[in-house]
Amino acid sequence: MDEFKKSRNNKTLMVIIALVVIVVIVIAVYAIVSKNISDKTDQKPENTNQENAQAGDGFPTVFYSYSGLIETIGDNSIVIKASQDKNYLKQDKTITVRIDNETEFVSIKFPTKAADIETNNGGKLFQRDAISIQDLKPGDEITAISYENVKNQDSFLAKKVEKMN
Repeated sequence: MDEFKKSRNNKTLMVIIALVVIVVIVIAVYAIVSKNISDKTDQKPENTNQENAQAGDGFPTVFYSYSGLIETIGDNSIVIKASQDKNYLKQDKTITVRIDNETEFVSIKFPTKAADIETNNGGKLFQRDAISIQDLKPGDEITAISYENVKNQDSFLAKKVEKMN
């Protein structure tokens, strides 16, 4: 029986040691995981510093379009009068929108009555149609969209020009 008690004591001791090792491992893993989670929550998001920041003028530091009325149309550019009330501007500004063979032109037609949505446009809120620069004329309202930040730019290359109807 002495052998049996020793064997039983050894098994009990081994189980206790195994449980202690498992508890230590679980505590260590928990500590590492909780530290990583806390480190990540303390970090600021990467893109918010420039994309969502405001400059001293109270406007965003980054934006990609201007809206305005066409003043003149040239071979490679459109001059628009961008009003302060429709853009991030302190006052109205004349802007040259440069175009190239990759600039896309689109006409956007907004319905004036609810019935127009159902009957004329298949239930869509507005209709988009591809157009060309020849379909634009002075006085048309457009939005010119760039690939790059256009803040404080008097001239920029447009990737898309949208005519509002």
